[in-house]
Amino acid sequence: MKFVDKINCCAIAIAIVLSSCGGRESRSGDEFDKAYFVFVHDDTNEYLEYYYEPFRKHDVPFSAATIPSNINDTHLKTLRDIVDHGGEVLAHYMGSPQHDSPDSLWLACTRDVKRDLQAYGFNPKGIIRADNTEPSTEKGEEYCRKYFLYANDKMGLSAQYDLPRTLMLRFKDRDEFISQIECDKKVKGIHAYGFHGGRDDEKWVTAELFDSLITDLKQSEGCEIVTYEYLYER
Repeated sequence: MKFVDKINCCAIAIAIVLSSCGGRESRSGDEFDKAYFVFVHDDTNEYLEYYYEPFRKHDVPFSAATIPSNINDTHLKTLRDIVDHGGEVLAHYMGSPQHDSPDSLWLACTRDVKRDLQAYGFNPKGIIRADNTEPSTEKGEEYCRKYFLYANDKMGLSAQYDLPRTLMLRFKDRDEFISQIECDKKVKGIHAYGFHGGRDDEKWVTAELFDSLITDLKQSEGCEIVTYEYLYER
């Protein structure tokens, strides 16, 4: 299993499809042997430890999209524990780079973020696009290529810089989200979700939800919680 680089004119082996229920975009294909779930907490904010706890309890990988300037001593300890237990620290940033933004802004959101995370001892291979970044730009592709192996949600133009991820705030409530998960469980491919904490539109996204969800996914045949890194290295 691997992400495909269509800039280099490789054949696209991973098809992007729409889920049969809900219309949410996911990524699937014959080379996937399971329904793989990736859960990414954005920003590394005060809710990091709260959300990590159920993943740590069940010994499944947790992913943290990390803005370096948000890291404090507690977060640093938690991030190291996340990596030690098979999770992933991904690059994340504050800023709104557009196709016509100066190179200095793109560098601040890619090169500088990676450098700062490396200074903490991490080696981020992927980057999570901030929502207000213009999608599918040549500059996004250029700077992703220079500093990262993969990214999500049209951070660039090619397949490995357009990995699927759905923000949980797009669901109106827990029931709608769980209904989507039930659909995902039937589709072999990548099903990735992002969440923040502390938002009015995410009040239903709780540690208890993840505790229940992880228990269910661990008991569901053909389902596994992983990281983008795990999928890339396979």
